[in-house]
Amino acid sequence: MSELTELQKKYEGKEVVFVTLAVWSPRERWVEIVGEGKIPGECFLFDFASATVFSTVCDFYMFPSHLLMDRSGRIVTRYAPVGISSAGAAIDRLLKDN
Repeated sequence: MSELTELQKKYEGKEVVFVTLAVWSPRERWVEIVGEGKIPGECFLFDFASATVFSTVCDFYMFPSHLLMDRSGRIVTRYAPVGISSAGAAIDRLLKDN
């Protein structure tokens, strides 16, 4: 089980949504990975034009990027911690503060 899957299970039933955005990924490979259930949560694939706009507007230039957003959709951090314990602690703080 991947760390993302474990983290998602930890927050099941809570006000947490995990979103994966594929940017500049081959469509066939993305469909295969998502179809096999290897990426949990909400999964979206951007075409090149959309990825370019998204990257520019949101100031993302490194992938993968991990970010946290509050309930209103405001980006709290563009550089969220990775790993179950670090990410879990950051999510817990965000849930407590909002």
